[in-house]
Amino acid sequence: MPQVIRIADQFDLVPTKNYKYANWEFPNFNPIQSRLMEVFDNTSNIAIASSTASGKTICSEMFLAYEIRKNKGKGIYVGPMKSLAKEKEQDWTADTHHFHDLKTSIVTGDYRFTMSRIKELEESSLIVMTPEMLASKCRNYTSDKSKFLLDTSILVVDESHLLGVPSRGDHIEVAMMKLVEINPDIRIVLLSATMPNVDEICQWVTKITGRDTYFLESSYRPSPLNIHYETYYDGDKMYDDKELQKVGTACSIVEYYPDDKFLIFVHTKRTGQLMLESLKRYGVHAEFHYADLSLKQRLSLEDRFKTDKSFRVLVATSTMAWGVNTSARRVIIVGVHRGLQEVENYDIMQECGRAGRPKYDAQGDAYILVPEST
Repeated sequence: MPQVIRIADQFDLVPTKNYKYANWEFPNFNPIQSRLMEVFDNTSNIAIASSTASGKTICSEMFLAYEIRKNKGKGIYVGPMKSLAKEKEQDWTADTHHFHDLKTSIVTGDYRFTMSRIKELEESSLIVMTPEMLASKCRNYTSDKSKFLLDTSILVVDESHLLGVPSRGDHIEVAMMKLVEINPDIRIVLLSATMPNVDEICQWVTKITGRDTYFLESSYRPSPLNIHYETYYDGDKMYDDKELQKVGTACSIVEYYPDDKFLIFVHTKRTGQLMLESLKRYGVHAEFHYADLSLKQRLSLEDRFKTDKSFRVLVATSTMAWGVNTSARRVIIVGVHRGLQEVENYDIMQECGRAGRPKYDAQGDAYILVPEST
């Protein structure tokens, strides 16, 4: 009978040259990736819950490369946001990436689903999608003649803890159930930094697929992340006064570390504008990343933030929270409320995780601003 099988990190590191289906520049897999060498080439599902920046993308590539190169199948990668899907498509099609010789396609709401697109997807080895588009293609499988769904041998779901989140997980859950109905042999890989109710999710995946699901939960993170709590005065003040108190506290942290790059998360556009105005008064080059910008504008901001040393602070709503790699040495989270509602803990942890990515810094620091009255 199919079951959930728990596995753990392996600290006896495996050389990357031992993996036959892809090449990486680094010599050894990390403790998470090393353990996966035991399971990547079987037919089981896998759920990986580990901290941000712990190399989960490499984990997904190990499974995708095996299914595509060895088993001659297709792979679908599902990212929770268009920006993350686009980032993966750009990374995997770059000349220096080991997937560069594969035909890769992207399917988000920005792309029309024409007959030529259907043919493109049938010819592609690797398909990058958003949950909404996967759900749509699965619902309309027959009318759209989406044969690529039947030919897919592996599905990678990034930020899969969203399965347990009301209103956000519906598309993913429906898509996965319908896809398994269409293609019972498909293998599922779940990636998450924070996965509440993981046992229930693993049991559910095991049930709908009828095969074992390995679950690897890890605390490994190559760049240590330090989390700090900073208070701001919130007594007997109107809304705007409290927002200004938070903004002022954030500005003082930015001033204290003049050589570091910051990603500052706000939970309303109003707070974001106040943050931007205050930083400019301090003479700090800052810009605002939020949902009203086009995808092209957001990607341009992300790229300039990584490459322009004078661009010190990127203010952002949750558009930057999910899986996006940044060059921020430090993160500030301006408050823990969105209106009258508390921001969910998994959102806060995702935002913290943007600090100190291994490519850019040896460690990261995140500052969560909380009211004194808490």
